[in-house]
Amino acid sequence: MRLGPLRHNLRIEQKVQSQDPVTGAVVLTWSTFATVKGSIEPLSVKELIAAKAVQSELSARIKIRYISGLDASMRLVNVDTGDIYVMDGPPMTDPHSGRHWITLLVSKGIRED
Repeated sequence: MRLGPLRHNLRIEQKVQSQDPVTGAVVLTWSTFATVKGSIEPLSVKELIAAKAVQSELSARIKIRYISGLDASMRLVNVDTGDIYVMDGPPMTDPHSGRHWITLLVSKGIRED
């Protein structure tokens, strides 16, 4: 993949559990896993229908260079706009080597689970 299309600054975040020292309550926060460049491509209506996802909230496809350890529980934040994207399935690696790029199907918004 050429570097040119990777024009968006993205922060990949993962959930971290910690304990509040005062109350003892378990607190969930998001911690930076990695900062990467990527391309955010809105999905067309035709693609949504082909994926039988008309009722779903899929909204974009994000492509990034391969990074180890990425999983569907993580989220991406567009550093420039503050938009938050949650993954709607596992990361998909490129079909040739599996080590060049990753494609993520995402929806815009905040997941509370």
